[in-house]
Amino acid sequence: MDVPHERRDVALTTGVAALDADRPDLAEQPLLESLSLAVSDEWGDAEIELSARQALGTVYRRTGRYVEAIDQYQAALRLAKRLRDELEVAEIRGRLAIALRYVDELDQAAAEYGQALTTFRRYDLRYQVAVNQMNLASTLFLLGRPEEALDAALNALALFD
Repeated sequence: MDVPHERRDVALTTGVAALDADRPDLAEQPLLESLSLAVSDEWGDAEIELSARQALGTVYRRTGRYVEAIDQYQAALRLAKRLRDELEVAEIRGRLAIALRYVDELDQAAAEYGQALTTFRRYDLRYQVAVNQMNLASTLFLLGRPEEALDAALNALALFD
């Protein structure tokens, strides 16, 4: 007997495992199935929906479908805000910013990195600060602001002195 909430959870796990194995081509269908069940009235689950949307955003980003990635990350961001999960909001902002860079929405990407950095600094999460700081540096370079980009990169490196 097929139990939809179990199928939802297994589909999510399968999709994430495919992503972890660097097989986004195999991840999309189970993630879409999990998302479909996670948003249903009967089997809805906000946490599963959040995870599925983030994973789908990554699938779409890795396969060059940047607009679809942005859509999934923005939906995940709205949900994480509704769930009041501040660290998850920051993680999603960093992922969203990467996708925005690919569609040349550089100012918006820089703003998303900035908001993510504010949260990660508040929680003293050095690794997340460094990663987002380096991504911000790349974005600033693309914006034609090489001095700021270099400062951002050096500041990220200095976190580990």
